Amino acid sequence: MPFQLGNQLAKRKHKKTIEAEKAIEYIRQRVTNELRPIMDKAIEQAKEGDTATRRDLMDRAYGKAKETIEHQGLDFTWPDES
Repeated sequence: MPFQLGNQLAKRKHKKTIEAEKAIEYIRQRVTNELRPIMDKAIEQAKEGDTATRRDLMDRAYGKAKETIEHQGLDFTWPDES
């Protein structure tokens, strides 16, 4: 019965969940500590012509561009109703 008061089984996290949370926190700390060199490298790659990196940097800095669809219209005339 998972919702009874005092049921300790409902409060426990699975071991894999705890390990995944620890791994995520470790990665976040490492990236935070190394952010400047990572960004400097990404900027250099973008300058050297890496279009995927350039697009990622621009998307992060300015947001993703909205896709535009150009409409050229139709050249359509109704048939005569004779």
